[in-house]
Amino acid sequence: MKLINVFLVILSALIFSSNVAYSSRIWSWYPFGSITSMYEVDEINNNDLYSSIGMNLYVSPNISQYTNNFTFKFYPFEGTWHQPVKNFNVTICKGYSSGYGYFYVTIICDESPLQIFVNKTSMPNTPDEYEITFPIQNSSNYENYMVSVSYKLPNFVIKQGKNYIAWFGTVCQPGIPQCPPEGSIFRVLVLPTEDSVIERIPDGARVDRPYNKWVILTSSYDYKQVWYSKSSETEILTPFFWAFMGALIGVVIGIPVELVVRSFIQKKVQNREETRHHST
Repeated sequence: MKLINVFLVILSALIFSSNVAYSSRIWSWYPFGSITSMYEVDEINNNDLYSSIGMNLYVSPNISQYTNNFTFKFYPFEGTWHQPVKNFNVTICKGYSSGYGYFYVTIICDESPLQIFVNKTSMPNTPDEYEITFPIQNSSNYENYMVSVSYKLPNFVIKQGKNYIAWFGTVCQPGIPQCPPEGSIFRVLVLPTEDSVIERIPDGARVDRPYNKWVILTSSYDYKQVWYSKSSETEILTPFFWAFMGALIGVVIGIPVELVVRSFIQKKVQNREETRHHST
């Protein structure tokens, strides 16, 4: 009976390792692994979104009892309106720190990057699934790994009138055990050009303008929607707008004036004809 119980425990652990707990965009082996901090920089360029993510991933020594590999599943933040993910890239190494700023995320490795295996699964009307596997060492201590993920989302930004609309999310959601608490994440959305003008600031977000570009910053898990416009486009459209309005006003005013003038001329011609008729 004890042998059966031990077998069931091991079997359940193996099943759990292959069907890991779901998070908004990432699957991880909880309680065998957890993310202690996360940094994400999303930059808009020509309506495309370039996303860079750095994570500190702690791996429990208990997992080495069952496997020599650690696997997690990653889902890029996708919508239904843009083209599929491009330039997906992952780097994993042992380390304890990463660097980040308004425009970059980088990981600092203590050793050479690990050899990893990425399996991509695509299904209709669902985000692409990336199953990422890397080797782990048999250790009695927690091991810290640095994970860097980057990708491109073409045609991510939607235009509505003079405004552009963009979203930025995160790989985690509140209440997911393997994700860090709010405040341990750093998220930035960089607007594309110097003439970008923020039209709507998301709730709970902060703004800054380093190097002549607006950036939106947040430390929460909430999905943020950002509205912005471009002053150069507004300046180009303004003369056309007023020219159109001038032409429209001219038409609106000109038609009644023309009718009045035409009526006046017709009446004057009619009076002249009547006068000539009476004189004869």
